Amino acid sequence: MADNQRYRRGPTTLIQVPVASAIVVEKGDMIVLVSGNAKPIDSLYNTTGAAATIKEAASDGFVGISHSASPSGSTDDILVDISLESIYEFPQYAAAAVSVGDLAAVYCAASGDNMNAQQITADTGSWAMFTVVREHTSVAGVNTLVKMTPQKAFNPAPEGNVRDAQIA
Repeated sequence: MADNQRYRRGPTTLIQVPVASAIVVEKGDMIVLVSGNAKPIDSLYNTTGAAATIKEAASDGFVGISHSASPSGSTDDILVDISLESIYEFPQYAAAAVSVGDLAAVYCAASGDNMNAQQITADTGSWAMFTVVREHTSVAGVNTLVKMTPQKAFNPAPEGNVRDAQIA
């Protein structure tokens, strides 16, 4: 999904987030915070066991959507949008009709061995990270417009320093 800017419209709130030199981040990746560093959300797959455990870790550590890339070897901070008003467009993994107001989360295979940092699936559980803002019929791969849900909002310290930030 090489550097596919998923942002479509709405106000953004960009914060700088540190990235470890061995981590590759692409524009449009869903980002989690692990030990104070940004990582694409799919870096969590098959590291914590069952899919439910992985989805919980992904949901709990979710920061926002990357607006900049970080190639391997770079230690430059990336820009991550944490706004609840920004609209993003992600392909939906499985064929499922979605309506405005439905919830969605990052795609994670039931086996826990496959995850995609730029693909979503309908989700009615507590792991939902997005709210659907454009409905469509039951077709896999169709792009769905979503925005981040308030219960998974990321609250950085007042000066925007992610090192002192808290997840709400």
